[in-house]
Amino acid sequence: MLFGLIHALIQFICVVLLVRLALPSRYLLLNPYAAALDRLLARSLQTIHTAFPFPSKVLCFLLFVLLLCTDAVMLSRLGANVLAPTVCLQVLLPTDTFVQWLLIAFFSFFNHYLMVLAAYLALCAWNRSRQLPGYSGDLLRLAGHPFTRFPIVVQVIAVLLGAAALVTALLLSAKVVEMPFEKLLVAVNSPQQMKALFSFTALALPVQIILFASLTVLHVVAELHHLTSTLIFFAILSFFVRSSSLSFFITDVFRLLKGPLPDIRIGFLNLTPILILIVLAVLSGFLPILFIALFKLPLMIGG
Repeated sequence: MLFGLIHALIQFICVVLLVRLALPSRYLLLNPYAAALDRLLARSLQTIHTAFPFPSKVLCFLLFVLLLCTDAVMLSRLGANVLAPTVCLQVLLPTDTFVQWLLIAFFSFFNHYLMVLAAYLALCAWNRSRQLPGYSGDLLRLAGHPFTRFPIVVQVIAVLLGAAALVTALLLSAKVVEMPFEKLLVAVNSPQQMKALFSFTALALPVQIILFASLTVLHVVAELHHLTSTLIFFAILSFFVRSSSLSFFITDVFRLLKGPLPDIRIGFLNLTPILILIVLAVLSGFLPILFIALFKLPLMIGG
C-alpha cells in the first residue's frame, strides 16, 4: 500500500515536471490547483538553484531523471518487475542491470502518462465537449500539455501510436509474457480450456501489438473506475472531518466524471457518484469480453 502511494506520487510529480518543461518560459496559470502546484515547484526549484545554478528547465529535466532513478531503485528493492498495461496482459521484464530497472520505471511512467491523455480524450467524448467542466477538467487538460493543444484527431493518433510503441517495447524486451486467465473467465469452464484457447503463438506480432495497444488505451475505463472509488472514500472522509476545500475539489471532479448522467438525490445524500461507479464498473467489465472477441477475430479470418 505504501509502495503504491509513493510510486503514484513519483509519477504525479514527473507529470508536473513534464508539463513545466512543455510550458513556455513566461506563462500565467489561472487554474487555482495548477497555480498552487506551480508555486510549490517554483519554490523547490529556487532552493535547488542555490546549489546547482542551472536554468529552470534544465533543473526540471534533471529532477525528472532523478525521480525515475529513485523509482527504479524502489522497484528493484521490492522486485516489482511485472507491468500490466491492461487487465489482459502481464509482462515480466529482465532485471539484470540498473539500466533495465530504469527502463521499467520509464515504461511505468509512460503508461501512466498515456492514461492521462486517454482520460482527457475519454472525458471529452463523455462530456461531448473539448472544454471539460470545472477546475479539475482544466487541470486534466493542462496535465496532457502539449498534446491537448492539438486537434482531437492528432491526439487520438498520438495516444494509439504511444500505446503501440509501449506494447511493442514490452513484448520485445519481456522475459515472460502472460495473460491473467483468472480475469478472462468468460464462457470458459477451466483454466486449462482458457490456456488452450488463448496462445500467443496463434497470433502474429503485429496483430498482438494492435490488440494489446487498443486494450491498453481502453484500460483508462478501469483506471477511472479506481479513481471514482478513491474519490467516494475521500468524499466520506471530507464529510466527517468537515473539510470544505476537500469537499469542493471532490465535487468538482465528480461533475467532470458525471457528464450527461442525471443528479440523483435522496434528501441531502447525492447518489450520482454511486451511479458513476456502476457505469464504469460495467464498462470495465466488458474489457475481457472485448479481448476474447478481438483475439478470435484474426483466427477466424485466418481459418
